Amino acid sequence: MTPKIPPHYYQTKVALIDDNKPFLDTLELYLSQYFNCCVFLDPLIALSYTNYFHKKSRTKDVRLIDKASEYIEDPSSVFRLLDEPKSDSSELSVVVVDYDMPGLNGIEFCAKINNPCIKKILLTGQTSYLDVVNAFNNNVIDFYIDKRSENMLFEVRNAIIGMQKSYFQENLSKATMSLIQQDAPYFFDEEVAVFFEKKCLELKVNEYYFLSNPARFHLKSDELEYFFLVFTEININEHVVILKEEDAPIEWVDKLESGNYIPYFNTDDGFYMPEKEINYDPLIKSVLVEGDVSYYCAIIKSRNCLQKNKGATIYNLF
Repeated sequence: MTPKIPPHYYQTKVALIDDNKPFLDTLELYLSQYFNCCVFLDPLIALSYTNYFHKKSRTKDVRLIDKASEYIEDPSSVFRLLDEPKSDSSELSVVVVDYDMPGLNGIEFCAKINNPCIKKILLTGQTSYLDVVNAFNNNVIDFYIDKRSENMLFEVRNAIIGMQKSYFQENLSKATMSLIQQDAPYFFDEEVAVFFEKKCLELKVNEYYFLSNPARFHLKSDELEYFFLVFTEININEHVVILKEEDAPIEWVDKLESGNYIPYFNTDDGFYMPEKEINYDPLIKSVLVEGDVSYYCAIIKSRNCLQKNKGATIYNLF
């Protein structure tokens, strides 16, 4: 089962290859508004760049690590990249290549790419439909678009978005897949994925990482950082039991039992600890997302964004 939400996402490069300079310039001008693009007129140079400058993908397996105090407040059980990529990452995730080029056509180019993780979009025009279908069926290309289409630029943009998502989905190890299947079912829920992607678009998020305890996504835009929190009823009931056992304020228990709030405790395990000082309201107004089960979601500003303002509280963004 492929997760609907990749556990992490960040900016990568998109290579555009076409020997027609006016067309390539148009493609770059449009797509560079949305992606980090590099362009090539010569397919052989582009292939050398793809295979030799990117022998090893910078994508590393997302795994649990102990030391992440430099990254986030609660260092226990954190899903993230061991080497956090920068937004100007040179990692190549997608190539968009024309079919009809001298010396090396687009299908031949894609067949010679060594890195199986890179997604390949073929721009067709002169090639026969049978050639394209064979290349697609043999996994030489991942997507194809007719250059003569009136909506070609828009179609390419959408294809790149989909291919980048697939790139991150398929770069997960079996160990990581096992962890998220067991502990985070919302990764595989279509309704949660649609809701999550909508919020990322609204907040102009260009990279994110999943963290646990409590389960949340650390979202980053160019200017701000947020947490996307997601709980099931089972998760909320676990918190209610602990709050009652630890004689927490009764209004917290009432809020959680109402089904309209979810908790955020900045502790090692994500649960309430009476000995730990809390200088913010830990109960966040939530939104119900009905998927395979009921999910309670909220978005808050990251405490990292508020540290300069002493006494500032975490607050809900819905």
